[in-house]
Formats: sequence, C-alpha cells, structure tokens
Amino acid sequence: MGFPVRFTEEAEKDLADTATWFADEVGLELADRFIDLMESTIQKVAETPEHYAVVYKDYRQCVIRPFSHIVTYRIQSQVVEILAITHGSRDLQVRKQR
Repeated sequence: MGFPVRFTEEAEKDLADTATWFADEVGLELADRFIDLMESTIQKVAETPEHYAVVYKDYRQCVIRPFSHIVTYRIQSQVVEILAITHGSRDLQVRKQR
C-alpha cells in the first residue's frame, strides 16, 4: 500500500525539465525509460520511506539508477513529500534550499 506521495512545484518542474532534456538531447526512448524508473523509484519510496538515508535534517534521498538522479524527500504527516529531483552532480545546497 504505502504512503501517499505529493510533489512540490519545484519537484514537478525538475521532473518535467529532466524528461524534456532526455527527450531533446538523447531521444524519446531514454526519456521514457527515465520516467518509468522514476515512477518505480517513487513507488519504492512510498512503500518504505524510512528505508532511505537521512542526509540533512529530515530530508532523505534515493538514487534513480542508472541515471544518477536523486529524489530528495521528507515524510510529513504520513505523506511522502518529494522536494527535488536532481542529477547527483548538483550540489547538496541546491537540494537543501527547497
């Protein structure tokens, strides 16, 4: 069953921007694969949100493999709140600011 999931506006924009980048730069097939893996990763997070490491205060992170993108989230009142979806090379400060 799992926790309900809510995306912040910033996280929704991150997802749209990343999918668009993949589609424009490397093709629709890879963009579709990214979205599929993103959805399955979010499902795993929703099912076991406390499984993933706390990286800052109450922020947790899960890597979308093999893409090296990171889902940053927190658990708020029994809801998984997705805060950011960023490439792993982006600075943690960017994710903390959300």
